[in-house]
Amino acid sequence: MPKTKNICTIKTLSLGPMDNFIHLMIDEESREAFVVDPAWDSQAILDELDNQGANLVGIFLTHSHADHVSAVKDLLSVVQVPVYISQEEYRLGYIKLDNPTFVTDNQYLPLGESQVQVIATAGHTIGSVCYYVTPHLICGDTLFIDGCGRCNFAESDVDEMWESLQRIKTLPDDTILHCGHHYGQKKTDSLGNQKQTNPYLLIDNKDFFIDFRMNLQGQYRSIPFAPSSSVEMREIAKEHNYI
Repeated sequence: MPKTKNICTIKTLSLGPMDNFIHLMIDEESREAFVVDPAWDSQAILDELDNQGANLVGIFLTHSHADHVSAVKDLLSVVQVPVYISQEEYRLGYIKLDNPTFVTDNQYLPLGESQVQVIATAGHTIGSVCYYVTPHLICGDTLFIDGCGRCNFAESDVDEMWESLQRIKTLPDDTILHCGHHYGQKKTDSLGNQKQTNPYLLIDNKDFFIDFRMNLQGQYRSIPFAPSSSVEMREIAKEHNYI
C-alpha cells in the first residue's frame, strides 16, 4: 500500500457508556480536521476542536452502528460539512443523510497538506472502512487492541473479517492503531506489537480464526482483553484439533 504524507496528528476523546474512542485527525499546518465516528456528546467534540484550534472540515464514518454515529446530526446542526461513508455501509440504512459523500477502497482524501487513504475492511459490517495516514490507522471496530470486532450481526461477515485483517497486516509494523473502543489494556499500540499479542493477528489458519471469533473466544477472552501469544494460540489450536 502506498504511504501518505504525514503532517497529521490524532487527538482522541473517550465518550459514552460503551468506552467509545472518537478521533480527531488534525492537519498540523492548516489545522483542518476530520472527526471520525462522532458519538454520544457533540459539545465535547466541538470543545476539543476549539481547544486544538482546529477547523472541522468533514466527518468520517468507519461504519454506521449507533454508538459510532449518534452525534452526527447534532454536529451538522452546528457546522455543515461532508459526511464520508462507504456506499455499502449506507445501504444498510442505519443512518440517514441528506447528501452523503461515498468513499471507495484506496481513495485518497485531502486533509490540508495530508492525504488520508480509505481502506475497505468489511467484516464487522459489510461496508466498514479504515482511514490511514502514515503512521496512523483509524480502524473503528475492525481491530481492537488485542481483539477484533464482533462478526455475529446480520450485517457482519466473518470470512470478510479474516481477509480484512490479512490486509491490515501488510501495513508497516510502525503503524499506530487507533480503535473504536477502549477494549484493551492500553489505548493504542503499534501494528508490529499487535502481531505478537493479538490472537486475531496471530492466527494463521482461516478455519481456526472463524471458529475462534464465532464460537471459542468467550472461553478464553474477556474485556479488557489481555495480550495473548503465539504459544497460547498454538495450544488453543491444538486443543480444538486445528493442529
